[in-house]
Amino acid sequence: SGHIGVIYEKDIGLYTSDTMRDCLNKVKECDVLVLYLSNKAGSFLKDKPWTATYAEYREAVNSDLIVIPIVEDHVLEGYTSHMRNRILKAVNTYREKHDRHPDTFEIVKSITNNSSPDDDLLERINKYDVDLFIWAFIHDVYSNSWAERYALSESMVATEFVKTSLSQILRMSKK
Repeated sequence: SGHIGVIYEKDIGLYTSDTMRDCLNKVKECDVLVLYLSNKAGSFLKDKPWTATYAEYREAVNSDLIVIPIVEDHVLEGYTSHMRNRILKAVNTYREKHDRHPDTFEIVKSITNNSSPDDDLLERINKYDVDLFIWAFIHDVYSNSWAERYALSESMVATEFVKTSLSQILRMSKK
C-alpha cells in the first residue's frame, strides 16, 4: 500500500544519547500512529508524569497525525463498563470549575482514592489487572481519536483491519 511500518525497538534503535527525543522525532515523520494498548503502563519518564508510549501518543496528536488505537479486549471492557462514565463526569466537573482540561491520570487517581467503601469500584476494576495510568491513557485516546476493539492476541485480525482501512483514512486526511 506504499506505507512502511516502523517499530521503534526493532527498526530504529539508538541514534543519540536522547532516545526519547529520537523516538519523538520519528513519530513526527509518520503519517499514522498505530497504538496498541494493554493492561500495563510500562516505564514512566523521569521528567514527565507519563510513559514513553504516552509521549509518542501526545507527539502524534500534537503533530496532527492519524492515531489508530487498538485496545486489548478485557481492558476496553473494563474501561467502558466501569471507568468511562466516572472519568467523563469528573473531567467535566473539573473543566467547569477550572476552565481547562485536567490531567486525566490525576482524575483517575482521585476517583479510585475517593471511592467509598459502599462502592465496589476497586473490586470491579482490580479484576482487570490494569494499571491506573492505562485507564487515563485510554480515556485520552478516546477523547482525541477513534478506537477499534481488538485483542492484542488477535493481532492478525487487527493488522487486516489497519491494512484495509489505512489507504481510505489517508485519502480522507487533509495532510
